[in-house]
Amino acid sequence: WAPEAEGHGTDGVIKAFHKERGVIRPRVPIIKTLASAVTIGTGGSAGREGPIAQIGAGFGSILATRLKLSDRDRRIML
Repeated sequence: WAPEAEGHGTDGVIKAFHKERGVIRPRVPIIKTLASAVTIGTGGSAGREGPIAQIGAGFGSILATRLKLSDRDRRIML
C-alpha cells in the first residue's frame, strides 16, 4: 500500500527531503505506525530511530500540506 514505508525510515525521509520537495504521502506515517506497533507488539525489532523519524516526518509533511507551506518550510517541518 505504501512501498516507501518499507525499510528503516531514515533513508526514505532523506530521499523525500532532497528529491521529493519534502512531500511524504499521508498513508506512509499511518502504515508505518501500524506496522511498527504490530512488529514491536509481537516481540520484533523495529529499530531505534527509523520508524519514529519516518512517522514524525510524515505527519510534518501532512501538516505542511494542510497549512499550505512553501517547499522550504515543508522541509523544515520534516
